[in-house]
Amino acid sequence: MEGKILYKGKELTVKNTFRALLEYENMTGKSAFDSSLVADYTAKIFYCTLKVCNRDFTDSFDQFLDELDNNPSMLKTYSEQQAQQKSGSLKKKAEGV
Repeated sequence: MEGKILYKGKELTVKNTFRALLEYENMTGKSAFDSSLVADYTAKIFYCTLKVCNRDFTDSFDQFLDELDNNPSMLKTYSEQQAQQKSGSLKKKAEGV
């Protein structure tokens, strides 16, 4: 959702973004998802993963958040891949591999 509000005589954009969730968590010290800093952890570990796995990845964390806001499906893909990896590890563990 994106909208406009009038704030102190100036029209400002209001948009639900991942960055907004992080800012909320940083400001309040509480998670926007009712669990301990999920958004902050997920964004930071995703960023660090990209950084260490891709030597040519040079974006700052701020630039990364901009891209995440522009392409939120990246987070879904990352989360799905992490879940599959965890599921595969648990399956191997159960099989004694």
